[in-house]
Amino acid sequence: MRLNIHTIEKTLFDGEVKSLTLPTEMGELTVLENHLPLIGLVLPGAMRVIDKSDKTSIINLSSFGFLEVKPENEGITLLAA
Repeated sequence: MRLNIHTIEKTLFDGEVKSLTLPTEMGELTVLENHLPLIGLVLPGAMRVIDKSDKTSIINLSSFGFLEVKPENEGITLLAA
């Protein structure tokens, strides 16, 4: 699935991933292939991204953001301030 993480200044990540784990207002959330569509508030903190080659990256988000998991594996978009 495609993951895009954008701030006002730049794109933090744009690529294919196996999973995304991040802090949300309702607790830690992990998004995997075929996840149900959702929109949610992301809290500041560390996000763990596992790409298609099983490489783990940690991206620190210093502000709140909005997460959209699109239907039918169309991708994930995270917009941060």
